[in-house]
Amino acid sequence: MDVTWFSQSAFLFEGEGKTIYIDPYKVVSKRKADLILVTHSHYDHMDPQTIAALSGSKTTVVGPRDVQNNLKQEIVSVEPSTEHVFDDVVVCVVEAYNIHRTAHPRGFGVGYVMELEGKRIYHAGDTDVTPKMLSLKDIDLALLPVGGCFTMDWREASQAVKSFKPEFAAPMHYGSVVGSKKDAKAFKRQVESETATRAIVFESGEKISL
Repeated sequence: MDVTWFSQSAFLFEGEGKTIYIDPYKVVSKRKADLILVTHSHYDHMDPQTIAALSGSKTTVVGPRDVQNNLKQEIVSVEPSTEHVFDDVVVCVVEAYNIHRTAHPRGFGVGYVMELEGKRIYHAGDTDVTPKMLSLKDIDLALLPVGGCFTMDWREASQAVKSFKPEFAAPMHYGSVVGSKKDAKAFKRQVESETATRAIVFESGEKISL
């Protein structure tokens, strides 16, 4: 499976003949999506023009209720604690919300655990550390916000990694709206000094294989 990070929380996953985007923001790609997962309706996660550009006749767009209310094209509306199968891609919907902040109230956005090519990928969305996050099991790659202000910061994210122990972890949600690459590098240092998890700091547009 190939994974590409673009900016903020925008990722592309390519595997099993599928092209899957999560939170495509500032994404320039010729690859039409089979599946687009949107965590919530804030502009740096739900970009209608980008979603339209990446969509083709066979694209399925998925998101919580607020995305359905703010995106003109048809989507599959989902809620936390549900599981969905999209052409053999299993997607589990996870709560994402702020505990110590107010930007993302409970019930507004979600995160996803996606199963592709035998890997379990956790995209946390915009969130603080939640009990559900800490109870996750068998995560191969965790994508965690580290920018602070509107989400958990790199210290909180690294502590979460210590609890649920993914094989790999990558910082996101920095460098565009809040946070900087310094936060991403601090996350990597902390994670790799205190856990067996390997931390990956992507360059924009960089593709890695898992």
